[in-house]
Amino acid sequence: MAEPSDKQQPGADWRTVHLWQIQPLRDLLVLAVVVFIILLGYWLSPITVPLLIALALAYLTEPIIELATRRWNWSRQRCILILLGVTVLIAGAAILIVVPLVVGQAIRLIDHAPQYIERVSTSLQETGIGEETASLQRILDRAQEWLQGNAGSIAAPAFATSGDAIRFVGGVVASTVYFLFMLFLIPFYYYFFAAWYESITKFGRSLIPEAKCETVLPLIAKMDQAVSGFVRGRLVICALMGLMFAVGWWICGVPYWLLLGLLTGVFSLVPYLGSVGVPLAVGMLWFKLAGDAEDGVNYWLLIWPVVVFAIVQFVEGYVLIPLIQGKATNLDPVTLLVAVLAGGTIMGVYGMLLAIPIAACGKILLTDVVWPRVRDWSQGRADDPLPISRE
Repeated sequence: MAEPSDKQQPGADWRTVHLWQIQPLRDLLVLAVVVFIILLGYWLSPITVPLLIALALAYLTEPIIELATRRWNWSRQRCILILLGVTVLIAGAAILIVVPLVVGQAIRLIDHAPQYIERVSTSLQETGIGEETASLQRILDRAQEWLQGNAGSIAAPAFATSGDAIRFVGGVVASTVYFLFMLFLIPFYYYFFAAWYESITKFGRSLIPEAKCETVLPLIAKMDQAVSGFVRGRLVICALMGLMFAVGWWICGVPYWLLLGLLTGVFSLVPYLGSVGVPLAVGMLWFKLAGDAEDGVNYWLLIWPVVVFAIVQFVEGYVLIPLIQGKATNLDPVTLLVAVLAGGTIMGVYGMLLAIPIAACGKILLTDVVWPRVRDWSQGRADDPLPISRE
């Protein structure tokens, strides 16, 4: 006697089949499970965020581990431990050297901001547009007076009682402990993700039906190329660009050169957005020159930050991108910016970590699977615009 099949038979009476045998309901159930898993990750973001960061680091360093195991015949565990040791040394040096410099420059920038505003106001008044500037200055003065006059009332609710003060201190301590715990969890998770990376990929490959491998595997390879082009490529490029901006503007004498350089490198994650660093660098240099010079500013010196930016852009376009990233991202600036902003708005840091992979994979599915089917349907070569198998 033949065993009953889980697949819905053509022409079968709907009253005699199970719910899981109805293909549309099964598809909706799979979609609901995927959405629930994503939402569950968001609800458990204190746990899932370090997991995602560790997984991204394992994905980022996999080519290095594979190269070391193949060239020097090292074990994966040995490569992972060496990478962790090097990373800890670099992170420790950054915390001891770079972070104090960046924080110090940020504090000085905040302290000097009122002086910069006053200097801009004075310069604009001297150019003949002082009426509009005076209105802006009055608004800023009123805001500053209101903040100074209401500083006590603003801070009072936080410490209305001794219990509130204790809760506030407890929150600060808890946040510090969680941050330190994450510093432990991320390397811990990373070790196991990196050690099991090959097993994870083999397990994922085994879940693909053999009949679908010819179609699915090229799509997965293209998605991997797109995601790795950003994760392994764009992040490294932007880190190098931030370093070049910082060094170049330091040579030019730009104040807050490290802070501005690193911020411009972060902005460069989205192509063309890094250009916002140019007016900031030029403006900071102008403030410095205007304060030091007694006979006026030599405006030719303000060209040098722009020259540094142009050189870094040239190096990015003709050296770093062909050498590190190639043309593998498949993500235009608009898609990248919208994905990051949408992910951050909806789910915070967790959403931002998922935004780039989802955007890259979704765009490939639309361009390679959905859109060709819609085009065939519009031209009469297909009966259904959706790329759903009828087999």
